[in-house]
Amino acid sequence: MSLARTLRLAVVPGVRFETLPLDPQAFFVLSRIEGRPTVAEILGMSALSAAQTEAILERLLELGALQRVEEPMPSRPRVRQSTQELRAQAQDRRRRMLTQQLGQARSSQPTPPQGTTAPSPRPAQPTPVPSVPSSSGAPAPGSPDPGSPDPDDPRLEPVLALVGEADPRLDPSLGLAVDKQRLLLALEDGRDELTPFQILGIHPTHDLKEIRSAFREASRRFHPDAHHGRELGRFREPLSRLFAEAKTAYQTLQSEEARAPLVDALEQEHQRRRRVRQQREAARQAAEELRRRREQEQLEQRRAARDAQRVQRERDRLATAAQGKVAEYLQAAADAENMDNFARAANNYRLALQVSPHDEEIRRRWEEARSIARRRRAKDAFARACTYVEVGHHNEAVPLFLEAAEADPTLEHLAHAADSVRQQDPAKARDLAIEALRKLTENERGPAPLRPGVVADLRLMIARAFLAAGQGESARQQVLLVQRVRPKDPEARALLKTLKVT
Repeated sequence: MSLARTLRLAVVPGVRFETLPLDPQAFFVLSRIEGRPTVAEILGMSALSAAQTEAILERLLELGALQRVEEPMPSRPRVRQSTQELRAQAQDRRRRMLTQQLGQARSSQPTPPQGTTAPSPRPAQPTPVPSVPSSSGAPAPGSPDPGSPDPDDPRLEPVLALVGEADPRLDPSLGLAVDKQRLLLALEDGRDELTPFQILGIHPTHDLKEIRSAFREASRRFHPDAHHGRELGRFREPLSRLFAEAKTAYQTLQSEEARAPLVDALEQEHQRRRRVRQQREAARQAAEELRRRREQEQLEQRRAARDAQRVQRERDRLATAAQGKVAEYLQAAADAENMDNFARAANNYRLALQVSPHDEEIRRRWEEARSIARRRRAKDAFARACTYVEVGHHNEAVPLFLEAAEADPTLEHLAHAADSVRQQDPAKARDLAIEALRKLTENERGPAPLRPGVVADLRLMIARAFLAAGQGESARQQVLLVQRVRPKDPEARALLKTLKVT
């Protein structure tokens, strides 16, 4: 249904606007209602169409945000003071509305995924409103949507800062509200620097409708008839002058050339603040990234330290186990030596050396035990081979002589091995004979040479090996050396005859 144009409406005292499902347009219309205006007055103050404004008023009545005023307004001794209080209440409502809009904007942000911790929201700070409210709350072209205020928009800041409440020029005894005195003093102090927009109490804009509404509001505020019969003191002359200046400012702002520099300056300030905020945000993100990277590096260092400790503990464990194993092998080797079993002792020393390959003492003891074990094995093999030769089993003696020569390559072992294997493997016999001759030469030059008879027997063995390998001259030289010692040796003569025949 249509609302009567003479119907007076008022904001319901104590209503909590943040709990009502209001859109930005409803907030805007509600912020325009000061005191008990008629529906016609509200339609005139709204920047929306009459149909939209009337529909919003009906919804506000349904929600309980507004109430119809049918009884006459009670008489008040100080009308202007009460009007000032109502203006303060309206400003407080605007602050709460903006606070609610900011809260809705934050609530519309995506919810963090499950399992993550959402950052604790900071308490919402009331958005500053202009100290000199404009008569029209319609957003200027290019301004952010009321539902999501731009934090960098200078339009959210007061148009003009009032003088302090403790200013000595204020006089509460005058018939002029203290807040209006503060405004007049601020306008008077900045008289030479104020822009036409500041005189009208609005931010720079190209919206002529808003400029006209601001001029009407300023005219009502500064018109001499509005304070007729009141004691104005020192503020009488500033009021008259500001009324004229408001008219001049309005006329000046009708020209786009006069508005453009001021609007451009506002937009440049807006962009500057945005750049500053972006730079600060970039610096904050860089600092956060640096902090995160440092934390990651510290985490990696701690992880590397833990890994190194774990590796060191494993090394220590293996070293301890290796030491225990080495001690076990050494004890087994010592027990084998006590039992005169140097072969077993050498094997345990070898196992200990595999666990601790850089231990020179273990290596020395292993070489000693192995040498003793080889000598004993060679001595046993040589004795068994000689037994086979005595009983005429020459073939059985061959591997035993070879084993003795390999285990302990002494002059005697090499000579017997060369003599025994000459028929089966002449080339091997030759190699053994050459090694035996080298050792014989070293023995003759040494401090304890063998007896001549023993040397003669060894030379005959070497000669037979050379002869089997086809080296007759080498065999002949050995036989001639034998004849020097034993001129009538029959075996030497037989070898010489064989050499002459070959």
